[in-house]
Amino acid sequence: MKTNPDLLRPHEAANFLGLTEATLRLWRCEGRSRLGHAKVALPYVKIGGIRKGAGRVYYRKADLEAFVAARVIRPGESTPPLAPEQRKPKKAHHRLPAPKSKQLPAPKREGRAA
Repeated sequence: MKTNPDLLRPHEAANFLGLTEATLRLWRCEGRSRLGHAKVALPYVKIGGIRKGAGRVYYRKADLEAFVAARVIRPGESTPPLAPEQRKPKKAHHRLPAPKSKQLPAPKREGRAA
């Protein structure tokens, strides 16, 4: 039973943000989006549970509103560039050496007998 209206359960927070619970769970566990583009700093509250990992997860409504407010883009503005630590690392592209072509000997021409 929830008594604090400022604490939202994950399904309520997901609905508020227009996301799925699975996305919130991923952000909570890995701290990033699935594509790894940027760190996602969305605070949450964990209450109860004695064992590691136990307890109920809640999101404060004020944190969700601040999260949305931080992502407002005004017309004519571009999205801010990611900090270096937030950028997805570039993969090294290793180009395989071109296969060495085997030089076939030129066909021998037989002269005509005159």
